[in-house]
Amino acid sequence: MKRNPFQYRFIAAISLVSLSLVMSCSKNFLNKEPLGAFNPDQLMNKAGADGLLVGAYHMIGGMGGAAGNNWASGASNWVFGSVAGGDSYKGSTPSDQGDIVQIETWAYNTNNLYFNQKWQALYDGVQRANEVLRVMAKVSDMTDVEKKVMEGEARFLRGHFHFEVKKMWNNVPYVDESITTAQKNTNVPNIDNAGNFINIWPKIEADLQFAIANLPAIQTQVGRANRSAAIAYLGKIYLYQHKYALAKEQFDKIIPAAYGGAGNGVTAGGKAYKLVNFEDNFNAATDNSAESIFAYQASVNDGSGTNGNHGDALNLPNSAGPGGCCGFNNPTMSLANSYKTGADG
Repeated sequence: MKRNPFQYRFIAAISLVSLSLVMSCSKNFLNKEPLGAFNPDQLMNKAGADGLLVGAYHMIGGMGGAAGNNWASGASNWVFGSVAGGDSYKGSTPSDQGDIVQIETWAYNTNNLYFNQKWQALYDGVQRANEVLRVMAKVSDMTDVEKKVMEGEARFLRGHFHFEVKKMWNNVPYVDESITTAQKNTNVPNIDNAGNFINIWPKIEADLQFAIANLPAIQTQVGRANRSAAIAYLGKIYLYQHKYALAKEQFDKIIPAAYGGAGNGVTAGGKAYKLVNFEDNFNAATDNSAESIFAYQASVNDGSGTNGNHGDALNLPNSAGPGGCCGFNNPTMSLANSYKTGADG
């Protein structure tokens, strides 16, 4: 077949033009950010810092951190409280969530996944709160007052997570915003140079005291910690240390006179504290009632499958609840006998 010489000249011309275009382009042509890539600069503003803060609130539910999705880190601590304390049995079959059997019988091993996952979830929460503080310090589109409020919320959460760790393991390290992989100082000790265990209670108290001093009485969203919640939390922290007089001093600041206090505590949404019908505390239709001191908010029906206190999905004694199976956390006769009444009721 006879070749057309003009065909080759045309192809050569196109190739030369293409080469010219490539050579004339900026170097940025080869330096494109991958789609979906994370750019830290995107967080260096008010919206970015607040997004990190929402992520720290999320870890109260115990799900979504390095520990992944698990049943060990639910906020109610039903395994480490009710089951370990004798108020309930693990339930289900012996092999189903077998790590709980070790905790129920006080014969656990150090590699028990329930302990490991709880530890990871809580320190994930600590580091999320610390990340808020690190990023917020570099943000320029926030007022000093706004930064104080955000820092108050972050330190409230950091105090909460450390409080949970302290309750679980007692001799634990306190991790603040200076601890980062970049600084290569992540080996945080829980003993001092003399070999004594470090007492982290004062640092937890300091976080809550800062929150009390800087959080507003009423928040813009009901799921955020407010001043009354921080006061209540500090009182609870004193209570766990047997500092009863200091605890009462805090509680009196928020408990209304009608209930024996001298305070005027309000919910994050501005409702004056008061007791409500007991069942209202477990009814979604009456969430965030006047009895709610602090309740983080979780989305529902968003397709994620792990929201709305998912870590507590096994915390029910029959198959009719949200867990949909098995029958965990069954009350013991010891618990039932604690509620015995006489013939007069």
